[in-house]
Amino acid sequence: MALSSSENSTNVRNESPLDPWPRARPASRAPAVVLGAWTVFVLAASLRGVFAQLEVEAYSALAALIVAVALLATRVDAEVAALLAGIRRASILAGALDALLLAGAMAVGRSDQWNGFAGAMLTLVVLPLALVLNAEALRRPRLRKAPGASPGATRAAI
Repeated sequence: MALSSSENSTNVRNESPLDPWPRARPASRAPAVVLGAWTVFVLAASLRGVFAQLEVEAYSALAALIVAVALLATRVDAEVAALLAGIRRASILAGALDALLLAGAMAVGRSDQWNGFAGAMLTLVVLPLALVLNAEALRRPRLRKAPGASPGATRAAI
């Protein structure tokens, strides 16, 4: 009776520290979990009116702190940077969030609802995420036209 492939000794390879390639680490889900927890917190707090009770200066300082933490986390935390690097079309997602911010800003307008439900979700969740994705999209290299004319642009010899 022949051995199955899992029992065949030629298919068994022990890991060696001399392997020329590094083992791929599984991607961490911690940044996504933290973002989800923050979104739920902002949702619950805005529904209970917590942000509406804050003074304008305190609410603005909170929004600035959240934006600063989000932008600095992309530079300091390797897991956040790996999560951003895994996003295939960061510019498209950033554009969608920018459009959501614009539509939300037009809906909220100049009223005092910026610390209400819609304003809090826009200011404390969507704005930092949009800024991070815009920064990631700007950081990535773009396709550029090669310098000089293409070979097909020259006249053929007669």
